Amino acid sequence: MNSACITQAAFSVSDVSEIIEVSEDALRGWLARNVTSYSGQKAGHRLWFTGRDIYFFSILRDLAAFGVSIRIAMYTAERLVDEAGEKGPLRDEVLVVRLDDDKTSFVRISRYEIGEVEDACLYLPLASIWSRIMERASAKYATEAN
Repeated sequence: MNSACITQAAFSVSDVSEIIEVSEDALRGWLARNVTSYSGQKAGHRLWFTGRDIYFFSILRDLAAFGVSIRIAMYTAERLVDEAGEKGPLRDEVLVVRLDDDKTSFVRISRYEIGEVEDACLYLPLASIWSRIMERASAKYATEAN
């Protein structure tokens, strides 16, 4: 993995949408409502994103697809990305998400504890998401650099 792609704002909106596999319209919609620091860096009339931004939007995508409200998903993704730092989440870390009638709950556990969790609705393997996104971002970064 190219470590520069984690912190360097080198990815356009179209790059990010391709890497996380969402439409540009969906990504732009999230950007319009974004209440976090993961909103890209403006240069001229374009936005540029880092690998950490891409990880943020990947988690946001998964949470939103599951039905978590966008604002809650944004705050949760922001916290997870902040805590991951530049090295990514712990290798066996999993986010457990539960949706109850009017409440969404999140618990981070080791993947070895999954059997102990009851009534979970969604498991997000954070390290796997990080690895997949960083591999795709590194490949895109290498292609753009050549």
